[in-house]
Amino acid sequence: MKAAERIAYVGVGSNLDPETNIVSVARRLTDEVRLLAVSTFYWTAAVGGAGQARFLNGAFAIGTVLPPAGLKLLLRRIEAEFGRVRGADRNAPRPIDLDILVYDDVIVEEGEVRLPHPEIEERAFLAVPLLELAPGIVLPGRPGPLAQCAVARATAGLDPAPGFTARLRAAVARARLTHAEERGNGQDPSC
Repeated sequence: MKAAERIAYVGVGSNLDPETNIVSVARRLTDEVRLLAVSTFYWTAAVGGAGQARFLNGAFAIGTVLPPAGLKLLLRRIEAEFGRVRGADRNAPRPIDLDILVYDDVIVEEGEVRLPHPEIEERAFLAVPLLELAPGIVLPGRPGPLAQCAVARATAGLDPAPGFTARLRAAVARARLTHAEERGNGQDPSC
C-alpha cells in the first residue's frame, strides 16, 4: 500500500550566494518531493548577526510521503550537500537554511523535530510567506488563524524580491516539466 501524500510548508533562507543556492535547492528538492508552490521571497536583515549579509527568505509548499522526522533528515542532508555546517552559533551565515514550518495538522516535539515551527509567530519572514501559500492556516494547537497574529502584518524589514521570485518559480516549473517527461519515458526521476 502506497503512503498517502501529506502537505508541508518549508521555510527557505540563505545569505551566502542566496540567489544561486535557493534556485539550486529548489531543483534538488524536486528530486525528492513534489514542490507545489513557491512564496514571494524577501530580503531581510540577519537575525542576531550584525554585520552579516542580508538573507533571502521565503517558503515552499510541498507534497511528501515522508513522515516529519524523515522530512527533517532529508532537509538536513540537502543543507549539508550545499555546504551548511551547523555549529554553536545558530545565527551564523549559511548557504542554505531549510526548516519545516508546518506539516499538515501534526504537532511534534521530539528531539530536533518541533512542529509547528516554534518561531512562526515571532518572525515575519516565516509567517508572511507561509500565509501567502496558506492564507487561512491555523497553526496546529493554536486557537485562531495565523493571519490574526500581529506578526502576519509586521512587514517592516521585509523587502520583496519579485525578480528573484519570478526566476525561482520559472526554475521550479522547468524542474517539474523535466520530472514529468522522465516519468513519461518510464525513467525513475529519483535516479
